[in-house]
Amino acid sequence: MEFGVCFKGDIAPARTLKLAQRAEELGFTSGWIFDSHILWRACYPMLTYLATNTEVMTWGPLVTNPAVRAEHVTASALATIDILSDGRAACGIGRGDSSLRMQGKRPRKVAELEQGVKDIRALTAGATVNLDGHDFELVWSNGRPVPMWVAAYGPMALASAGRVADGLVLQIADPFLVDWFTTQMRASMDEAGRPHSEVKIMSCAPTWVGDMDLSLIH
Repeated sequence: MEFGVCFKGDIAPARTLKLAQRAEELGFTSGWIFDSHILWRACYPMLTYLATNTEVMTWGPLVTNPAVRAEHVTASALATIDILSDGRAACGIGRGDSSLRMQGKRPRKVAELEQGVKDIRALTAGATVNLDGHDFELVWSNGRPVPMWVAAYGPMALASAGRVADGLVLQIADPFLVDWFTTQMRASMDEAGRPHSEVKIMSCAPTWVGDMDLSLIH
């Protein structure tokens, strides 16, 4: 089991960095930033700041989506962070719930998410990808496909994650539900002929660290 930390983007950058460095000292292996650019600070400048001021933790958005930015823009940002951090970039991606709804738009369809995962991963690896009839290639990429973590809950999204994800993001920590969702995704992996070991599972447990009136929970 590994531990990571996720920041919303509402804490001052200097304070966020101190917390990230402390997390690294304590053995945390990954760090993430929410990607809802209207609600919180833009994630990619923060990810660059954190990745270049830590040594071992991986860093990525949790989660981005294939609609707010063109896929080649997202891939370029991730590939750049991967170079700056010596191969420590990762990407959490979903349909774009909060980010798109804040703009009065609907989240993307599962099929669009699945294709976005494939395209972004391929672009970060330096492969040529055709988008809207045009070929794109990040010739300067270091050639490493950035790991793609897919946020999914519904049956269709879980099946999609089983086909294309490097990791599954579940923003829930209930053991029963984590097992239930994971079982559905792994059924899709079985159909695709993928070994279960190819996809990691992330269970996100929101926490508050600090003083609390315990009478509030009774």
